[in-house]
Formats: sequence, structure tokens, C-alpha cells
Amino acid sequence: MNKNLIPTFTCSTIYNLDIDKVKKLGYQYILTDLDNTLTGPYEKNASQDVKDLISKFVNNGFNVIILSNNRQKRVSNFVKPLNVPFLYQVKKPKTHKLQKYLNENNIDTKKCLIIGDQIMTDILMANRLNIDSVLVNRLTKIDQVITIIPRFLDRYFRRKLKKKKLLKEF
Repeated sequence: MNKNLIPTFTCSTIYNLDIDKVKKLGYQYILTDLDNTLTGPYEKNASQDVKDLISKFVNNGFNVIILSNNRQKRVSNFVKPLNVPFLYQVKKPKTHKLQKYLNENNIDTKKCLIIGDQIMTDILMANRLNIDSVLVNRLTKIDQVITIIPRFLDRYFRRKLKKKKLLKEF
């Protein structure tokens, strides 16, 4: 099993993440995927649940950064009322755009936690950058067309990870 496909932790959803544990482990930055991690892929506006979650993270001292492979318009319109930074068209699992952002802002990767719903994008990118990660289940069964193949691979690798007992619950 390729170690770059193994998440540091798993959790059912980002909404069930134990914030006290995140704090105890010393993380200061929560870098979260947008589509099917925070919200459904076709939701145009942040729901009250999303706003409450981001506020909860921020009020607990975390710096939140939204990461998305989606277009600027989709991401900026969604994130605007959340008042947190975001990166769009990250091209996960490529690392260049996020690495550049981390370097420009002097962010220590050891203080970061990436949360996402896909092994082939979010987890692979996190491991390539040596950033701890949390693999969550997707929020909806609805996906964008571009995620069909990665989602198929994701199901395959999740089964393998589970069978080999390589998934560590957060």
C-alpha cells in the first residue's frame, strides 16, 4: 500500500471533528476542502451549519483556509461571508499552489491539518507536503463529473485501508 494514500486520521464528517483534540495535538491551521467536505458540490451559499463550524474553529484560535480545485467564482462566492482565506484551482494532488501559499505566509506544515473527502486529491496532497490529514466521508452522494474516476479509486483504497486496519479514527 502506497503510504501517500494513508490519511493520518479518519472522521465521519468535518462536523464531528473533536476540536479539543485538534488543539491538544498542537494544530493551528485547518486547511479544509470545500466540495463534499464542508458542503455539497452544488451549494452556492454557505449554510448556517458551515458558518457555525467555521466560527467555531476561528473562535477556538484556529486559522482556517479553504482549499478547492474548483473555479475562483464558485469558491470566492461561497467563502466570502466566512471571512477566511481560500485557494481555488489548487489542482490537488499537486502541491505547488499550496506550498507557495504556505511559504509566503511562513506557515509551519507541522501546525497544519488538512481535512478532505478524497484520498486521491486531499490525502495525497497532504502526504506529499508532509501535512497531517483527516479523511472524512463525503457529505452527499452527488459529485461533479470530474470526480467520477477519483471517487472510484477512493472507494477501492478505502476498502484496502480498512481491510489492512490502516485507518486511525480521530
